[in-house]
Amino acid sequence: MDKIIVLKHSGMSYIQAPTYGPQPSLVNGEIPQACLGNENWRMVAGDVVRIVNVRKGSPPVVRWLLADKYDGIVDLPSELPAGATPYDRDACDCKPYDAEECRFDPGFYRAEYGDAPEVVTPMEFEVFDVSCEPFDLPPWVKPDFPHSLKEYPWAWHKFPCSVTAAHVFGEALERVTGIVNKTPHLFFSQHYPSIGHVVVSENIAVPFESKYTQRYDAKIGRKKTETRTRVVEERNRAVVVLDLSMEGSIYGDLNTRVIVHGVQGENFENLVAKKDAYIERIAAMLSPEAREVCPCCKGIGIIKREIPS
Repeated sequence: MDKIIVLKHSGMSYIQAPTYGPQPSLVNGEIPQACLGNENWRMVAGDVVRIVNVRKGSPPVVRWLLADKYDGIVDLPSELPAGATPYDRDACDCKPYDAEECRFDPGFYRAEYGDAPEVVTPMEFEVFDVSCEPFDLPPWVKPDFPHSLKEYPWAWHKFPCSVTAAHVFGEALERVTGIVNKTPHLFFSQHYPSIGHVVVSENIAVPFESKYTQRYDAKIGRKKTETRTRVVEERNRAVVVLDLSMEGSIYGDLNTRVIVHGVQGENFENLVAKKDAYIERIAAMLSPEAREVCPCCKGIGIIKREIPS
């Protein structure tokens, strides 16, 4: 069996539980706690001095009792000591009981067992002082580190890592569609995940008296039509507020679209913080405070405000 791996970090020791075989039951005489970052590890305070596996051994025979079906029927002792030896019935013609040799036919007696003893087995371990706690990286994170560290996956989250544009776009799409679905009276969207593109429009209320003349064809009689005009009052205006495209996608307005790129971090914690902040900046583009109707042109124009990072 391979040696157990032990990591040291900030006054704590982290013990890797083997995937098979005996498990570390006691560390320094105490039951180790489960590690929150990785369920396959255990942790204790301080340095690891001793690791043992504790299991139940085979229970000892304390005596042999005459089988109930023979009680009162055969002339045999009702009880034999634990040291009595059963015959090998296939090897010889045996008597039911030989008092001189204290041997007996096992077909007549049954064993009574005592408490099973604990068997303590020391386990070998090796300490790595890599200054990190063990953690399972999500599958969408790609670690970037020297090849020599590939044998230590429990430490990958402390090294530079990255996430692809496709994954970031997927999370951004989920965040954006969540906002749209919660406010259908305000937003509507057209999203195409397979090509990495989503367009969100907003119904912006026009608080000013916004009227314009519209020409239309009116039907007169059964065959004739004539062109007429009418005044239309505009109360809402649908405006594209977010044109989001994944890096590499050819779809979207080349002048106004927001391109989603992959994210890189100094380590896993930094990567997640940068990725979440990036997605929140995209979601902020759907904030009602991000736009207003232009007071100068009385609703014909829409002003976009800069959203702070």
